[in-house]
Amino acid sequence: VRNIAKRKLYSFVNSVGLSIGIAFSLSVYLFIQDEKSFDQFHINKDNIQLIVSKRFEFMRFKNGEGEPFGETVAQNGKLGDVMLEEIPAVQSMTRYVAPVNGLFRYNEKVFSEKFTGVDSGFFKMFSFELLAGNRDKLFDRNTNIVITPPIAEKYFGINDPIGKTVTLDLAEEKLYTVVGVISAPPANSSISYDVLIPITEVPWFRNDWDSHSYPTFV
Repeated sequence: VRNIAKRKLYSFVNSVGLSIGIAFSLSVYLFIQDEKSFDQFHINKDNIQLIVSKRFEFMRFKNGEGEPFGETVAQNGKLGDVMLEEIPAVQSMTRYVAPVNGLFRYNEKVFSEKFTGVDSGFFKMFSFELLAGNRDKLFDRNTNIVITPPIAEKYFGINDPIGKTVTLDLAEEKLYTVVGVISAPPANSSISYDVLIPITEVPWFRNDWDSHSYPTFV
């Protein structure tokens, strides 16, 4: 205490430096912990794979830009279906497209929303809690949708949204039925959504080998 009182400036500089060092170290530690926590809440996390393609890029090779291969998670529309049909180890599959901008209408309430296109395998693979609805029958029709609690409250208030008919306008107006309410993704999820729709309802979706736009999980 006497040394601190005698050397006020020196003690102040040391204290501030130590405080900054501790704060910086804690910030780095918390950042790393947050990064490592992403997607770790899924029960099947060790068995879920995101397909990554490595492709030869001729212009990179021609220009001599080191490694002539590029990696992408954007797969063609047919890959997931074929893997599910032909590879016994693949038990579930979902393609993922987000965000898809459009209008959500229920009675007099009309708002712009972001929609996420997935396959029915989405609900089997990932551990997002289903709050209402039958997990095995959510997307047995192309006109079924699943919403999060904030969307349910926004349009339906305290009323049960299951079975309600709504109008979505993605490229054209079409009637859909709310068949499920699913918990909103936590902050440490790399997958986000507000309204889940069958991927076949995404206006530009093409289930063929020529399109390359769809991240695919198996």
